[in-house]
Amino acid sequence: MRKLLFLFMALLASQAMARLIPANARLGEVSSVAPMQVIIGKDTLRPAPGLRVFSQQNTLIFLHQLPVGSLVNYQLDIRGELFQVWILTPEELKQKGLSSPASTSSY
Repeated sequence: MRKLLFLFMALLASQAMARLIPANARLGEVSSVAPMQVIIGKDTLRPAPGLRVFSQQNTLIFLHQLPVGSLVNYQLDIRGELFQVWILTPEELKQKGLSSPASTSSY
């Protein structure tokens, strides 16, 4: 019984770590990061109060840790503010048919 419970818990833990990036997330390259403004592509965006930035390891990082030059998926809230950001992994870039930018560092 304990083995079955352990396997069940391990299965739940592995699924919790999977990255779930919504299909409607936008794609862009980070050009600039400042406390009250992020430039992704040609868009200047204001961070939402509940902004979440996910690293390539799917951990939360601070906005100032978002590497300039990295390719990201991002979402805006209903006010047009930056709500969620995912730094794309090399595997995710390959799936999208993109190459990894040279300046991308992994956090």
